[in-house]
Amino acid sequence: MKANKAFVTLTLVLALSAHADAQSTSTSSPATLDVLLSEVRLLRQAIERQTLVVARSQVLAARLSVQEQRVVRARALHESLESQIVRARAEEAQNKSAIERMEAALDDPARAAQRKEIEAEIKSVQDRLGSLEAAVVDLQTRLSLALQTAEQERVRLDDLESQLLREDFSGRERR
Repeated sequence: MKANKAFVTLTLVLALSAHADAQSTSTSSPATLDVLLSEVRLLRQAIERQTLVVARSQVLAARLSVQEQRVVRARALHESLESQIVRARAEEAQNKSAIERMEAALDDPARAAQRKEIEAEIKSVQDRLGSLEAAVVDLQTRLSLALQTAEQERVRLDDLESQLLREDFSGRERR
């Protein structure tokens, strides 16, 4: 019985091992390698495109930042010049008012003794007024140039912003 049992066990082992498939040790087929190679090439192209898009986006973002700073500086200059003009015009008005008061004082007989001093003061204020008027003209010229510069910088910023909107994130620019 023991021999029968050993014979049955040996027969089962041989039968089962005969039906078991061996693992293939052969290399992959050429078609599979071609598909994998093609996929690797497509992945490389996608990475290259993405790298290009990221680089272009960074450059465009930097250009936008610089252009925004230029617009801010141009606006600040414009506002500064406007406030300088307002102050200069206020000073002009004060000097004109002072001249009118001094000219009225010249007509006052009670101040006849001070006439030469008043005339010298009028001359001094008139000189200051002439300088202020020249300064206002200069400031207005600079303001005009600042307005032109601010507008040019704003147009450049608008162009960059529209370029950003046209940018296609596949690496191509949309038209």
